Amino acid sequence: MKRDDFSLYMRKKGSKVESSVHYTLTEVLLCKEFEMSKVVDAIFDVRKRLRWDKNIVTIRRFGRTANSWINYQHNKAPMGLEARDFVDKYVQFSTVEGRVYVYYSSIPESEKQFPIPPLTQRARTLIGIQRFERCPDTQRIRCVFLSQTDLKVKVDQNVLAKYLGPSMQVWVGKLNAFVKANLDTVDFVRR
Repeated sequence: MKRDDFSLYMRKKGSKVESSVHYTLTEVLLCKEFEMSKVVDAIFDVRKRLRWDKNIVTIRRFGRTANSWINYQHNKAPMGLEARDFVDKYVQFSTVEGRVYVYYSSIPESEKQFPIPPLTQRARTLIGIQRFERCPDTQRIRCVFLSQTDLKVKVDQNVLAKYLGPSMQVWVGKLNAFVKANLDTVDFVRR
C-alpha cells in the first residue's frame, strides 16, 4: 500500500526468525518544519504518547537508562477481538549524522513479571526497528518502521493486511497532528 507520504509493505511469509508470522515495513514522511527530537518524543515519551494515541489503555516504562528501557503497553481491543498487551525491551541511540534508531523485542516469559490482564492476549514482538532521519533532498523527516509481531490473531493474512494499512495511516495522522500542534511547546524536548 502506497499513498502520498505513507507506504506499507507486508511480507506474509514471515522471515528466517519466524516464517508463520508476517512482517511489515512502513515508511512515513513528516513535515520538514518538525524537529527530530519532537517526533521521537511524541512516540516514546509516555505522557506525550497518551495525549494523542487513544488506542493505548496503559503504558509504563521500567528500568529506564539513558538509552534503554522496558515498556509495558496495553492496547484497546481491535475489531471486536481481545485487547493486546506487549512487554518489550527497547534500546535507542543516535548517530553523528543525526539519525535516531530504536530496536525492540519482547521479553521471554514476561507473564511472570507482568501478569496478563483479563480478556487480553500477550502479543510477541520478534523484532522491531525504527529509524528516524532527515531526507537530504527535501529536509523532511523520514520514519521507517520494520517489525515482525505475533499479534496472536487467527485472521487470514489478506484480511489483516487490509486492516493494517488504514490503521497505520490513522496512527501516523494522529502523530503528525500532535507534533504540528506542539511545534512551539517549550517542554516538548526530553530533559
